[in-house]
Amino acid sequence: RPCGAYLLPGKLEAVSVFEIVCETSSATHEEIERFALYGSAFDLYSKQCWPEAQAAFERYLETYPHDGVARKLLEKCKTAHVRGSDSADARVLVIGAK
Repeated sequence: RPCGAYLLPGKLEAVSVFEIVCETSSATHEEIERFALYGSAFDLYSKQCWPEAQAAFERYLETYPHDGVARKLLEKCKTAHVRGSDSADARVLVIGAK
């Protein structure tokens, strides 16, 4: 699943990060539903539809509260929405120094 674009320490350009969850052929019905719901929220995030993405991640996190990636993206939605940011940089998550 896509996890967003991250700017890593010492790098000038963000890198797209993906999490390998399972092979599609072996995914359970629950996993398929879970990642479809996550994918819908992530699509809104990618399109910078901040209020809609925020609502979608909040709905997702009601069912999957321990998903750290979704929680991080939700926080990014909140800050981007407050700042009114619509640039590509608004989607980039910055990772601080070690």
